[in-house]
Amino acid sequence: MGAQGITVSRVDEIGDALKTVVAPGKPAVIDLLLKRELGEPFRRDAFRMPRRLLEKYQAHSAQ
Repeated sequence: MGAQGITVSRVDEIGDALKTVVAPGKPAVIDLLLKRELGEPFRRDAFRMPRRLLEKYQAHSAQ
């Protein structure tokens, strides 16, 4: 889509990356790889089995 992409792997590189992508005035993506640990999922319930609330679907529930 024409965006410039930069990968940053250290905190002290963020300022330079911002200056680099702002100067041309075009769309840009900065990929921050600052932590090696895996992040927690956005929603903890995303990994749970679904709980059926409607009676007609109770037989399909994991509980």
